Amino acid sequence: MESVPRTSNSNHQEKERQSKSQVKLEFKSSPPVTRNKQGQGCSFEKMDQVREQQETLAKLHFDLDSKQEMFRLGSEEARQSAKENMNKLIDNLQDLSVSIQNLQKSEDTVHTSQQT
Repeated sequence: MESVPRTSNSNHQEKERQSKSQVKLEFKSSPPVTRNKQGQGCSFEKMDQVREQQETLAKLHFDLDSKQEMFRLGSEEARQSAKENMNKLIDNLQDLSVSIQNLQKSEDTVHTSQQT
């Protein structure tokens, strides 16, 4: 069994250490990915707000579905309730869509400003 000379192994370990140190230094010195130079951009708060909107929409969907089951299938009340529920869901979905679009615009702005 042929062994690698000790100096070669220690050189390799030293290069790895230097490489790791360089990556760590670059990471610490680079601006956060979620911000551009003007401090604008995609923040964790905005992402949390979108997640909360998604959760709220899902909960609303299940709540409205449960309430819908109270009506006799095919009745006028059931149709009216279904229409109202659909409007509520669509309104919430549109709000969520706008929030996601704004989040994507913020990310695009960050990526564009980091490239210049």
